[in-house]
Amino acid sequence: MTQELEVFIRSRANELGLSLSEIARRASMSRQSLYDFWTRSGYPSLANIVGVAEALQVHPIQLLELQFPPLEREPTGLSAQRFRWVQDRARLATLLLDHMQEAVIGLDENGHIALLSRAAGELLQRAPEAVLGQPAQRILPERTVNRLLEQRGTSGTGPVHIETRRGQDGQPIRTQASTASLRVHDCTLVLAFMADVASCGRGQAPLPSVEHDPVTGFAHPASTLALLKWALQSAQTKAHSVAVLAFQIHNLDDLREGFGIHVTEHVLASVAERIRAQIRTTDRAGRYHDEAFIIIAGNTETEGALEMTRRIRTTLEAPIDSTGFPIYLQIAAGITVYPEQNADASTLLEQAVTAATLLDCNEDAQRSVCNTGLSRAVAERIALVGDLREALREDALELHYQPIFELSAGAITGVEALLRWMHPKRGQLPTQEVIRTAEQAGLVEQLDQWVLERTLRDLRYWSAQGRKPPRTAINASARGLGRGALEPATLLSTLRDLAIPPHTFEIEISERNLFDADGVTTPALEAVRKRGIGVTVDHFGTGFASLISLRHLPATRLKVDQALVRNLDHDPDQQALVKGITDLGQRFGFSLAAEGVETAAEAQHLRTSGFHEAQGHYFAVPVAADEVASWLCGPHV
Repeated sequence: MTQELEVFIRSRANELGLSLSEIARRASMSRQSLYDFWTRSGYPSLANIVGVAEALQVHPIQLLELQFPPLEREPTGLSAQRFRWVQDRARLATLLLDHMQEAVIGLDENGHIALLSRAAGELLQRAPEAVLGQPAQRILPERTVNRLLEQRGTSGTGPVHIETRRGQDGQPIRTQASTASLRVHDCTLVLAFMADVASCGRGQAPLPSVEHDPVTGFAHPASTLALLKWALQSAQTKAHSVAVLAFQIHNLDDLREGFGIHVTEHVLASVAERIRAQIRTTDRAGRYHDEAFIIIAGNTETEGALEMTRRIRTTLEAPIDSTGFPIYLQIAAGITVYPEQNADASTLLEQAVTAATLLDCNEDAQRSVCNTGLSRAVAERIALVGDLREALREDALELHYQPIFELSAGAITGVEALLRWMHPKRGQLPTQEVIRTAEQAGLVEQLDQWVLERTLRDLRYWSAQGRKPPRTAINASARGLGRGALEPATLLSTLRDLAIPPHTFEIEISERNLFDADGVTTPALEAVRKRGIGVTVDHFGTGFASLISLRHLPATRLKVDQALVRNLDHDPDQQALVKGITDLGQRFGFSLAAEGVETAAEAQHLRTSGFHEAQGHYFAVPVAADEVASWLCGPHV
């Protein structure tokens, strides 16, 4: 690549007031990948070209020109190198233009059609082989062709308005195009980049804005649902079908536990790259839940969806190389088709994911199509989501509090607020099922807000009873921590209004939610600590925090996961792990706690190992808020 490309990226980032790290994040890349983008030779990734261009708010062609600058003169004896450079650049330009979502038409100096991208062919209902080499007047008005040719060899003079018609149906198209010139082989083409296919066509809604997952570059779950709703609206106007394909990685948790977060993210990025190579430019890709990849394929019926599923599964089942060793994925697929299975976007997504979740990874693609039984399971899950929304609205959830005991003296040092939901039909639901339902419905932040508000209400109740509130911990998600009532400055102001010292209030956040894609703690977590509010790393020891990041962790306490406590009194391996955590905690100044203690022997071993606090059924079970008041005034255990 070229020094000019690096200079351009740095100067453009400076103009936008963005750091290189932020440019890389917006391009769904790591900072190292951004460096590689301008230093490595060979074919650059098309996805990276488009991603960096979007982050810099420039056209991908501009980056392409900088990556392959024209040679002013041919050095003596290097004609072969010159030829290779021309071929590389032409091939890359063609690939990039053909895979862009924009509809691109390229005219040569004679006004003939030299390039028609896939998106342009679909928009205009024209087969490229039928129009390439033909006069552009076959598909564009003469005045438009003349206007485009006037801009050949220039940087463009503003938008060109285009009015034309689709192929056989004759539907009128009114849009505008930006222009650029690109030298391919020995010919300078003038390119017309027509408005996004989504905005062209009568009565069609514009494509919704999309928030992208930084690891895969695919749409976030909420954006995936919005994209499907848009696709269904478009399909209704055209009487088309829409296929929803879900690909579930069944061994993703095993990968995290066995290899850590960085290897797992490499695998997810590789999966996304393989999927992207197998889908059409008009298809949309997104995430849904943690393990599911979603493909929204417009104008696709069941047979087409089955063929696409077989093709994608085949490429995903090939091993992924990670730092020298192969990783094999257990992939299951689920398919639903609109309007055959359902007409509701949320239900279609749930049906596809449920089909992938319940089927074995070795099932034939034919069985991936959602059936009646799966539809019932999806209906039950959707009903549970509705019930949770109503429970939040009606304040029908509960908090129980489990006391935290000092191991040396046996005194209660604090309480942890634990979510409880007594479902009107299904009875007491496991907490993890409640959280999973909230994640599926996009209600996690709302649930976090409810837990905080209820906890503060209980603290006021204990104070009104003349009791001194104990140190109180609530569980929160990483996303919820920086929003609403859980925004650090707002939370601190609320605690002060209630005369609650910040150090007596704690946020517990699961170890798996501590870090972003680059292994950096969330800014909201650091802001919480700066305001004197306690931070406990919950479920510590489950393999998500690296030793390097531990020294800079903005936390006051490490709470060891109950999996490490179980059988601690007679399992030497468990004892060695706990001893290692004790040494680390003491080295970096963390207070040490444990959860899930069930026997006196476990408590004794934790005490002698240097742990300060513990909780679990051996000490006390979680109880309602009114029972906590009796602990605060009576003798402690």
